Amino acid sequence: MSSILKEVAVEGAIEALDLDEVIRPYSRRAVYHEGEYVYLPGDPSDTLYLIIEGRVKLSYPGRNGRDLTLTVLGEGELFGEMALVGGERRELAAEVMERTSIWVIDKQDFLRLLRERERLPLQVMELFLLRLKRLEERMMELILHDPLVKLSLLFTQTLQEDGGESLDLRELIRVAMADGAIATPPL
Repeated sequence: MSSILKEVAVEGAIEALDLDEVIRPYSRRAVYHEGEYVYLPGDPSDTLYLIIEGRVKLSYPGRNGRDLTLTVLGEGELFGEMALVGGERRELAAEVMERTSIWVIDKQDFLRLLRERERLPLQVMELFLLRLKRLEERMMELILHDPLVKLSLLFTQTLQEDGGESLDLRELIRVAMADGAIATPPL
């Protein structure tokens, strides 16, 4: 059983689900090699994927040429789920990290599967909520460890609290130093 499925089962939200067995009759198998993309931003969002073996990195392409990695998924994990919520085009890149086998399932087939299997919608929702929790944790790590991000958030928050009219730079610096967003200057 994959790590994400074990985690869901351990958290007691639902009983373990063997997605591989459930999805297999509704899907086709594809093999990708290291460095290949399953999809890129702008590609049609009409399929979901289940990793049989291997790893896939999901990332946002950065404006400066550097990607922001959201997560790396492994065996037994679903991705491409935005196809279910109406996103017509992909926003992320899904890059294969090593030789990877994937079940590819059409959105309409997956929706039919959800209708046919009574408990499956709740189980899939639990998996997606767990993914959301992980993404929130990753975002907080990025925010809390980057002084420039902390300072810009503080600056924006202070402007919003003051109605966007004016800003006391000395007060902003004092608060930023107290929050640890910037270092205290040496005496």
